[in-house]
Parts: sequence; C-alpha cells; structure tokens
Amino acid sequence: KMNTITSHDHNMNNSASNDGSTKRRKTLVYPKTIASINNLSNDILATIADFLPKTSRALLAVALTAPALSWRQRGWKGEPNKASKLIISSVKPSVPFSSLIRGLCREDEMGDRRRLRINVSESRYNEAFEASLKQQLEEYYEGQWGILDFVDIEKSLASRLTDDDIGAILVCIDAKNNLKRLKLAHCFNVVGHGLNPLRRSTILEKIDMGLVRQFEAPEMLDGARISQEVVFGILDSILCVKENSFRRLQVPMNWWKWSSNDVTPGEGLVQFVGKYKHFLNKRSICCYFGFAGNGEEFLEEMSEMEQDQIDTCIDCASCEYFQVCVDCNKILCRECEFNYIKSCESCRVVSCIACTEWSENTVSFCSNNNCGYCCCDKCRLNECREGINDCDGCRSLAFGKLLKENEQLRHDLEELRL
Repeated sequence: KMNTITSHDHNMNNSASNDGSTKRRKTLVYPKTIASINNLSNDILATIADFLPKTSRALLAVALTAPALSWRQRGWKGEPNKASKLIISSVKPSVPFSSLIRGLCREDEMGDRRRLRINVSESRYNEAFEASLKQQLEEYYEGQWGILDFVDIEKSLASRLTDDDIGAILVCIDAKNNLKRLKLAHCFNVVGHGLNPLRRSTILEKIDMGLVRQFEAPEMLDGARISQEVVFGILDSILCVKENSFRRLQVPMNWWKWSSNDVTPGEGLVQFVGKYKHFLNKRSICCYFGFAGNGEEFLEEMSEMEQDQIDTCIDCASCEYFQVCVDCNKILCRECEFNYIKSCESCRVVSCIACTEWSENTVSFCSNNNCGYCCCDKCRLNECREGINDCDGCRSLAFGKLLKENEQLRHDLEELRL
C-alpha cells in the first residue's frame, strides 16, 4: 500500500496563478512502512554478519538483542535472540584476511608502534608485523568461540569498549560453557567487572591481560584501568572449583615491580597467587596454576605441552632458555640474564645472584684466572675432598666448608668418646 503526500511547495491543489493559469499538483510517493534492520529476516542478518570480523559479529549479536548496559542490570543472565544466536553459531573457521589485515596494518603504521617479541630490523618490521598478525587471526578464527580475541578490530574501537560490552559478548557466546581463552588486546577501558559471566567456569584455561597483541612485547600502560581486586575476585571463583581447567594468567606489566636489576611481583599479585599452587615467570609476566612439583618439573611439563608466544620470554621470544634457581625457585632466562644467573658446570644446578648472599649452596666462579670454573659449593667441596680438583683457587673457595666439616667430625668423635 502506498501513501500519497502533497509537496510542501504548493499551498493548495489546483491553485490559480496570477495570470489565471492552473498549476499542476506535484506529489511524492512513499511506502507506508519504512524498512529497518528489524524487518530483515534472521537469514539475511546472518548473511550480512558474514562480511564482519568475528568480534564484530559478537558485537552485532549483542546490539540486536538488547543494549549492553541491560545485560549487567539483569545480572548477566538471559540469552541472545534468534537472530543473534544464528549470527553467533554461523561463524566461519576461516575467512579471507587480506582486507582486514590491510586495515589493521594501516592503523598500526599511523599510530605508536610497539616493540615486537622477535628482534627485527626497521626495514623488516612491516613484513614481520603482517605475518604475525595473520598467524594470530588464523588461530582466533580456527578456535571458534573457544577463543575470544579483540585483535581483529581496530585499536581505536577496542580501547573504547566497556565492561558492559565485554560482559554482554561473553553472555552471547555462552562463554562459561564454551570459552577456553580470553585475550583482551587493547581493552584499556575495561576494569574487570565484565568478566563476571566467567565465574566458576570449569573450561576456561587462559586469560591474557597484557593488553597488547600476543606477538608484541608487553609495556607499562598508564591508561589501563584493569583492577587487581576485581579480576582476582572472579579468578578466585574459578580456581576454587575442584574441576577447574585454569592454567595461565598473563597480567599487565603494571602489576610487577621493575628495577634496573630485577623484576618482582607486586604485593597484590603475591597475595593472590600465594593462595594456590603456582609458578611465576617474570620473563613472560605470567602466573601458572595447576602444576605440581618443583620448578624444574614445571618447565619439563610445560615443554611437553602446546605453548604459544605468551609463554615465551618478552625479550628473546623463546622459552627454550628458561631455567630455575635452585634456591628461590624463580624462572630465569639464561639468554637474557646471563649476567644474573650462574649454572654449575658439574650438576647443572642454577642460582641467581640475588640468592648468593644467603644460599647454602652458592654457585660461583673460581677467582683463579687460569681456572674460571663455575661450580656450586657442594660439587666443589666433593671434588676437593676426593682430590679431583687441584686448583688453588677452587680449594680456597672450598676451604671454609672443609674446615667446618672437619670441626663437625671432631665434635662427633668427642661425643663418641664420652
């Protein structure tokens, strides 16, 4: 049905002009019902969504169901409507990335470039960035809704997303029952309340809160709003579930204490992880949960698992150089901290410089220029006692231990005489 509307240019139909002639009526024709997105069928909406990046599909599904704020007001309960369910369920495992990558690379070129985890020259930066970005996108899309990663939308958009937006997306994709890994790249505006739909999840394995792409080196970000108190409260609800699958938390650089000599976890981080069996890796700024045994056993178990770039050292982009200090159980990188750690050439035990002052088994170099043997106290003592090591420098280092050992033997003999 059509509705005829008289043009506003004429005050009267068939009005006479000054010269007595009659003007023809000018009419415009409009449909009675104006089409909108709400009039489109679910199949058409799903087809339109096929042209959107994966994360944008989720944002569209949220918008078609209800305003983002309303999801939080309902206590993160509810579910998407039929159209949104179809949009979420029809995500494709692989799409052509060429136009998407071009746009993201162009945005990176125009903004402040971050240091990549891999060392490349300035001339090869663009090539390395594009290849790494493509790899991360492929992992994201192949993972279906087991992965939520904001890497496929512009940084300018991701940085404006709120906790309401994040929480609404998590509800829409049924994250509590589907999501294994969450990556909050460029979500600088998020405090953490939007992670509430993940409470008591038994399938969530990893959360990456470095707030950069996984192939970029994390940095201190002054504008980041992520809250330790809020995030740790949600993680407590996950880790307290006996059947939980949570294994790794990459935290912002701001949650660590940085000095010219060392990196140590901040007070809030120490208090949180102290409640659980954990390992802290300052070289990847990650916390690991659910692993038993000592540091060496942890690294061995990690080497047998599938690892990604987040698990690597933020300076050398490798995890094959990781070692564990025998005294403090800290994970060290012998490639980047060769001046900070010492390894016994005999038993391969590792000790960091921070532990040498109080350690009972210090690893040290012989001061004799002709020797330079790096050895722990126990091995050096055994070698000198058995006559294997005849270096005067090594003997002087072991002398104190030998003297103390002889005094103990003399004391034991006197006890036996009495």
